[in-house]
Amino acid sequence: MKKYLSTIILSLCFGVATVQAADVREVAATADSTATREDRFRMLEKPFMMVFSAGANLNTGGRHNSEVFGYRPDAATQINFRFNIGFHRNWNVYADLGCTFYSIQADPYFDQLGDLLMNLFMPGVNKIHPSFSIGASYLSQVGRWQFMPRIGAGCQAVRTNNQSKERNGIKTTVKREIAPYFIEGGFGVGFRTSRVCSLIFDICYHHPLESASLTVSTSGSNQDSTEKFKSNSWANDLSLSLGFQLQTDLSRSKRAKAAAAVK
Repeated sequence: MKKYLSTIILSLCFGVATVQAADVREVAATADSTATREDRFRMLEKPFMMVFSAGANLNTGGRHNSEVFGYRPDAATQINFRFNIGFHRNWNVYADLGCTFYSIQADPYFDQLGDLLMNLFMPGVNKIHPSFSIGASYLSQVGRWQFMPRIGAGCQAVRTNNQSKERNGIKTTVKREIAPYFIEGGFGVGFRTSRVCSLIFDICYHHPLESASLTVSTSGSNQDSTEKFKSNSWANDLSLSLGFQLQTDLSRSKRAKAAAAVK
């Protein structure tokens, strides 16, 4: 009887020890999995990020002096390519290239022949209005959510040209420059789907630092005159876009190279 009792007790002890060992392994595996997950989505110390986004560009500048400048649509399509390079854990510098697609409406000084030739050889190119900006951004992260405010300055190219026409001995010269400098403020929200990719929502506002200008000069038949016009309606817009962000941690790459060198 004692022999059987001893065997039962030993079996129970062995069973308890086995269960405890399994629990320890499960806890360790869970801890490893959690650590791997946290490492996968941890804050980027020195990020390099590429953002590709598309959305709506809304005109917030109105139609000031549209009788001589023409005007842009109230809404247009815009795409952006932005590069961010970290120089500190949270601070980055960025460069942004944007393209907005629209035609200038009701332009009284429109060069129809030039536009026809342009469309013949490069269809649609006259509807592309690029902008370029540089600045600084701040990256913070809560869980898998990224928050990226930024501020910068740049230039937008809409239409710049000189053209002259002569009729009945009167020469009219039009000099137009719609390429104003602007300051911008933006805010992006990202959700990390993996270590190297995030889904992005971005909002950005452009405010012009200078006015678009147009000068009309008339000469001949004792009718010499010059008229100058200004407009603050250009490079005054709000964009809302969705996209994705590719990212890597430059400090992580350096650590990996250092570890490989040590081995």
